[in-house]
Amino acid sequence: MIRLKSTARCLRTPDVVMALEELAVPYELERVGDGYFSGAFGRIGPQLLDGELAVFEPAAIIRHLARQHAPFTGAEACAADQWMDFAISQLRPAAARLGAQRMAPGGGAAASIADETQKLTTALAVLEHQVRDREFLLGRFTVVDCAFSLLAVLPMFGLDLAPFEALSAYRARLLARPSWSRTLARVQS
Repeated sequence: MIRLKSTARCLRTPDVVMALEELAVPYELERVGDGYFSGAFGRIGPQLLDGELAVFEPAAIIRHLARQHAPFTGAEACAADQWMDFAISQLRPAAARLGAQRMAPGGGAAASIADETQKLTTALAVLEHQVRDREFLLGRFTVVDCAFSLLAVLPMFGLDLAPFEALSAYRARLLARPSWSRTLARVQS
């Protein structure tokens, strides 16, 4: 059985749990203490253990799960890689920097918050364009969409998603999936 190790507050774990839930892959979620991954491996989690294979990084984990349980073919494989890379190179870093500024003592520097908000807004505009004429990133729902579960928490960073109508509708479709409810139940327990 697959084991997923995670700390209690890891914001990267929901992507992987949602993918596991969507694929109906049996797994065990193992909680480890804060600092476990940096102390043991010099990096952050989560970590997926699949037999002898140990995989870090949510995008790599989701790619592994897709190869094993729902492989992409041809052009769809390229599009899947493109959007997974976008999530980890554009969306997550911008959201993490904005979140750090918002949570900084005193609420962060106004100029830094404005700068990070603009960077995140630029990434969101790319997503807006992609989902304008389709329900999900690749047209149909795939595990690639699980890599965008971060959209659930963006309003907590003070970001107004109202200008992004298509993205807001995509976010609503993503969070309405039964796998998201199961994901929340698993990661919050």
